[in-house]
Amino acid sequence: MKYRLISISLLFCSLIGAEQVSFDRLGQKRQILYLAQSQNYKEAIKLYESYKDLLGRHDFEILQQMGISWIEQSARSRNPDEQMLGIFGLGLAGLTAPIDILEFAIASPDPNIQSAGLQYIGRAQEDFADALLNKAMSSQYLQTRLEAAFYLASRKSKSATGQIESLMYRLPPPMRYFFPEFFAIIGTPEAIGTLRHLMDDSFHPTKIEAILSAARHGRDDLLPPIRAAATHPDRGEQEAGAAALGYLKDMRSLKKLKKLSSSSSENVRLAAYNALYALGDKDAPRLIGNEAQSENLFAISLLADIPGQENVLVSLLKSANRNVRFNAARSLLQQRDSRALPVLVEFLVKDSKDLGFQPTASFGGSMQAWKVISSLEQHAENSYFDMRALSVAIKEHMIQRAALLPGPVFLELAELLLKARQNELVPVIISSVQSLGTPESIAFLKTQSLKAGAPLVRAYCNLALVRMKEEGPYEEAVLRFIEDNVSHQLIRFRSAIPWNMRLTDTYHLTPEESSSLLIGAYEMLINKQQSSGIDTLLKAISSGNPQNKAVLAGILIRALQ
Repeated sequence: MKYRLISISLLFCSLIGAEQVSFDRLGQKRQILYLAQSQNYKEAIKLYESYKDLLGRHDFEILQQMGISWIEQSARSRNPDEQMLGIFGLGLAGLTAPIDILEFAIASPDPNIQSAGLQYIGRAQEDFADALLNKAMSSQYLQTRLEAAFYLASRKSKSATGQIESLMYRLPPPMRYFFPEFFAIIGTPEAIGTLRHLMDDSFHPTKIEAILSAARHGRDDLLPPIRAAATHPDRGEQEAGAAALGYLKDMRSLKKLKKLSSSSSENVRLAAYNALYALGDKDAPRLIGNEAQSENLFAISLLADIPGQENVLVSLLKSANRNVRFNAARSLLQQRDSRALPVLVEFLVKDSKDLGFQPTASFGGSMQAWKVISSLEQHAENSYFDMRALSVAIKEHMIQRAALLPGPVFLELAELLLKARQNELVPVIISSVQSLGTPESIAFLKTQSLKAGAPLVRAYCNLALVRMKEEGPYEEAVLRFIEDNVSHQLIRFRSAIPWNMRLTDTYHLTPEESSSLLIGAYEMLINKQQSSGIDTLLKAISSGNPQNKAVLAGILIRALQ
């Protein structure tokens, strides 16, 4: 009995001790979170490390709460750079942004932050998203209001038609040109009624855009006014009408299109040829090819989607006109013809000519081509959007297309571009090589990972090889890169491209090349070695550049999910 009482006493004491330990840990967790939320993140990490040593492992729950706290602090900052990083951190973490953060973003005096906030609002499924988009329609920046209008239309919000129509009539009449697409996207009877009204607008570009928007969105209920436009005396309306009849595959208008194909206006003829091609006319490709041979840029661009005319495009690569050469090379690349590559190099390599690219549309708005401009920096000063960001995006798109070419030709292009030190293209070049996954591409990356005098190339190649699970000193090289950059590397972003000029359907904040590398290196580290990777991330947050905190916290949270 005596021994039994002693055993019970010892058990009771051990339970009390365990409860005391549990209570102490709970108190530590509360203290850690308090420090994290009070922006004393260094002390929070120091106390967490002590807590982890006692626990014997990482506590994912508290790590996630700490990370969310740091990201939201940055996103609520009044410093524009820190606020942008906080918004980017939310995206990296895959978190839903709290409503007050989004409200704060769209109320920012910085248009880039407004645009970044709209990126999240436009994708949000919550009920508050429409209310925030309506609020953004009152922005001091027209570009923000147009972005908000696009998201309202895409969501088919109940308030979309009224809000967008109200904005349209507050602007000068020529600005109505931007609005037909919104009403076509919405597609409700009320919106289509407004779209039909815009087809009779007194400003010809607006009328033309309304016709094309209706056709692009398959509004065959608007065929009667579209057919009528194709017979109007205005050349722009004829072109738009012909193109629209092709989009809608209106067989009843075949005779009308045949007549338009004899027009004295080369662009009206082209639009009619292209419409006839859509309706199955077998002679149309040859006719478009003939127009291309006369160096019509729009005809050259149309051949990107018409097989069988590759030899015409190849002949145009020898033109003395660089606009002709560029558009011919892009169309050939679209056809996956490697004969485009020697000419494309001329435009992909940045040199003293500082070439850039800007879109140009036909008078009837149905066709687009690209113009090559010299002295990009000088032209960019007078542009309402960042022409350099658009030019880089075009180059990246061409490199991604080139990676789809058969055989080893892409690796030859990649080597040439890296040798020419095209640093702004390094991320897309290396990721495209990595995507090939062939023995030749792996050998290429290994060779470039040893390249002298090119630290950015070496680092990206090492990271790619780690991701491809290649054996070698590649992971150690990535870790050295992290250590060398922990204290001074900042995350910077490219300028945003307006919604109606993007090459893809979605908008994301795009880090510059060195920033993208740092993010990728940390992602690799934490995905490959979760426990030690978390330790490295916490060290980087504690002792590194404070502006990196939100981004690193985003990577941490994503790894814990």
